[in-house]
Amino acid sequence: MELHKQPYYKNPYVWDFPINGEYPTEPYDELGVTGGVVTTTLLLCISYCTTGVLKPYKKMLYMCAITDFTFWLVDTFTEVKGKQYENIILAKMEGPVKYFSRWVHVTGVAAYVTTACLSMTVLPAQAFFRYYYMTRSRPLSTAKTVALFILALICALMPGSASWFSYDRSPEVNPGFNYGKLWYREVPLPILMIGDTNSFYQKVYFGSTAVLFTIAYFLLIMFSYYTSESMKVQHHTYTAKTKRVQKQMNAFLLCQMKINGAILRVGQVWMCLVPVHSALRIPQGAWVRRCAGSNQGPSE
Repeated sequence: MELHKQPYYKNPYVWDFPINGEYPTEPYDELGVTGGVVTTTLLLCISYCTTGVLKPYKKMLYMCAITDFTFWLVDTFTEVKGKQYENIILAKMEGPVKYFSRWVHVTGVAAYVTTACLSMTVLPAQAFFRYYYMTRSRPLSTAKTVALFILALICALMPGSASWFSYDRSPEVNPGFNYGKLWYREVPLPILMIGDTNSFYQKVYFGSTAVLFTIAYFLLIMFSYYTSESMKVQHHTYTAKTKRVQKQMNAFLLCQMKINGAILRVGQVWMCLVPVHSALRIPQGAWVRRCAGSNQGPSE
């Protein structure tokens, strides 16, 4: 078992440390395909089973399925394991990415953040697609649908790019501090990605994510409302089958909005931001002295 008792190029902000003056002699970890099958099945169902009155929505459903599949793929390769200690976010890769350099780890975190944000920004894109179809009686062209999806991706890349700089550079605010003491007891310590909210980069990352999710959720509600109003006006012209399909589509988008938007994405962001905001009131350096003991802490 190879221990690193000093910073090294793969882990410049984390190194192994003894407990009671001794280092363990064996590897130790305190924390000890379904998604692929589901997302692949969804893609196949959209490709071969979306017919009849649902066919105009095929391109809209593709946006959802591609997003889910991409998130699953990135999650499979990264398998992010994280921990929050007051205003510090720590993450490690447990997927195949763990065998590569630190640069690949940081890029993996950024890709994970981007795909997670895409699952939120694609929701107003889907809502706009449906609104366009309901008000013009024809779906968006393939080119416009691709452009709409690319726009959602570009928006997701903003916090994704900010996360790359954050997890690559934010630990520089506390030079010489061993962030490994904030991680679970694990020997040898893995390559850790650290997001320190005392850093400007982490503040930009959190701020851009919160703003993006808030705007995306607002647009989702707005387009859903306009679609609902349009349906009320045209309701008398729909056949019974069309009414049933529109009811199912309402349930589908509402489920996405509540679960994916309000709980899994917006909820996660604010659950993370609130404790971080509270931790910022603690004088810089106080939290590290409580956990680092005699180890050199950050500069005041």
